[in-house]
Amino acid sequence: MNIRNEYRVVWIAPTAPPAGAGGGHWFEYAIANDVVSITGRRAGTHAEVEQHARECVARLNERNLVHRWRVDPALRDPLPVRRTGN
Repeated sequence: MNIRNEYRVVWIAPTAPPAGAGGGHWFEYAIANDVVSITGRRAGTHAEVEQHARECVARLNERNLVHRWRVDPALRDPLPVRRTGN
C-alpha cells in the first residue's frame, strides 16, 4: 500500500451523454487510491475533462493530507517549547 495513499487519475474515456443531457462530447473518468475508486462523467473536450479530474485529485489529496495531519501526531511539526519565567 502506498504510504501516502494518494489519489490519481486512472483513466478517461469517451462515453454517451447521460439521459436528458443532450449532445456534445462526454467523457467518463476514474480517480482512485489504494482503497477507493471514484468515477464521474463530464461534458467537454478531453483536455477539459482531464483538467477537471486533476483538480479533483488535488483537492482529495489535500483533504487527505489535512485529515492525516490531524489524526497522526508524527506528521506534525513539533511545537516550539515555551518557557515561562519564575
